[in-house]
Amino acid sequence: MIEQKSRDAIKTVLQARLGEVPLDVEQYLNEVSVLFKLQEIVKLAATANSLAEFKQSLAKINI
Repeated sequence: MIEQKSRDAIKTVLQARLGEVPLDVEQYLNEVSVLFKLQEIVKLAATANSLAEFKQSLAKINI
């Protein structure tokens, strides 16, 4: 429910800022079920300067 809306928001931000949402990122997001972690990922998506930077930041978040 709210988790899926957070995932959708992350994808929207990534598409707007970086132009794409790779399949591996989508799969990762689908595994995250903790709302506060999804909220942190939204912040990462909004501030990352590149897809590589975003993925590096994701690696620091434990699911």
